[in-house]
Amino acid sequence: MYIDWHNTFLCAAMALLSLSSCVKDDMDDCPASKVSILFDYTYNMKEADAFTTRVRNVNVYVFDGNGKYITKQSQSAEQFAAGYTMDFTGLEPGKYTFACLARGKQASEITNTDEEFQFSGTSSSVEDIRATLAANVNDYAFAPLFSGVTTVNYTGRDVTGTISLKKWTNNYRVVLIPYSNDIDGFEVNNFDVRISGIANSLDIYGKNDGRGSIIYLPYQANLVTNEGNEANVNGRPVDKALVYDLKSSRLFEGHPDQRIIITDKRTGRQLFNHSLPWLLALYNGSLRSQQWSNQEYLDRQDNYFLTFYVANPSTDFYLSAKIKINDWVVNLQHVIGMK
Repeated sequence: MYIDWHNTFLCAAMALLSLSSCVKDDMDDCPASKVSILFDYTYNMKEADAFTTRVRNVNVYVFDGNGKYITKQSQSAEQFAAGYTMDFTGLEPGKYTFACLARGKQASEITNTDEEFQFSGTSSSVEDIRATLAANVNDYAFAPLFSGVTTVNYTGRDVTGTISLKKWTNNYRVVLIPYSNDIDGFEVNNFDVRISGIANSLDIYGKNDGRGSIIYLPYQANLVTNEGNEANVNGRPVDKALVYDLKSSRLFEGHPDQRIIITDKRTGRQLFNHSLPWLLALYNGSLRSQQWSNQEYLDRQDNYFLTFYVANPSTDFYLSAKIKINDWVVNLQHVIGMK
């Protein structure tokens, strides 16, 4: 049998070229490989992922293995879907650092830029990323601040990394309750409630960068009356309270300069002046089921309810011995401008 090897070889070559073309066309149609970044926020009191309920805006900065800034992506959502990822394509194989600054408000909601945390320092290195409050005094309900960092080894194939966020802002409700209803001048404007000595600038790891401190004042204050409900202090009926709402950035254990100060503006007396991290960390000792350090507790907890019982200015002491922090009572001696 005669075989035309020339024509057979020619047909085979044409088939290979056609197959090669098909493979190339298929590759062109394939999606580019990517690095996908997941987010979680479990560093809280419940140790449950609250990313989708607490975070509204993420900003991710990418640095290569030499620490060189490569790119940035931002995304806002009224509520991120469970399992949301931010995808990065076009990266060369290598090791990358992904650093995230996040807020509890969408970018479009950040209108008062002087009172909100502003992000900067992305063009040099990851250590230079900052979240800073511009004003020296802040009485604004600014957005919650989060940050986190992860590294990913990208080989050219799809890979997923996770940024675990930590929250660096706190909410406080300070309640002043009178010993009795006959205290004169028990009004919001007669008392000054403030938190002082807190850092106004944090780096991507939540550390104080030493650039300065800030004073936090209430963003709202109200006189609240107790109508129709029986309440008493030391057996005396009380039907009113002063409520002050404040925010602050991160608290640091061992920083006595971070203080809560309550002043009676009528007399100029400081009713209370104490280290806030020390005072709040007392509650950590009551959490027998947890093995957190005081600093970890201060970072996980972000809502504090503090109740102070105010005496008449004519008495020998200024403030009650009983101070309530969240659902835990701290019993101190009668306070006279306590340090």
